[in-house]
Amino acid sequence: SCYARPGTHVEWVGKRGGRCSVSQERIQQLTLQHALAGRTVARVKGGDPLLFGRGGEEAAFLRGHGVAVEIVNGIS
Repeated sequence: SCYARPGTHVEWVGKRGGRCSVSQERIQQLTLQHALAGRTVARVKGGDPLLFGRGGEEAAFLRGHGVAVEIVNGIS
């Protein structure tokens, strides 16, 4: 289920072992595209996003393109 406000654009890009999933490059391009379009982007990740979820890599990518990033722990 999704707890986002009605009308919120949601893209499911989660990764699951042994299943087809969205590539890391595509995830980063999507977040950048939406951020550069002036949208607020929330990348919600399960587990430990900085240790196993490549959260640090995603943040560095966005910051490298001039996008401000804030990491909020404990939401997932």
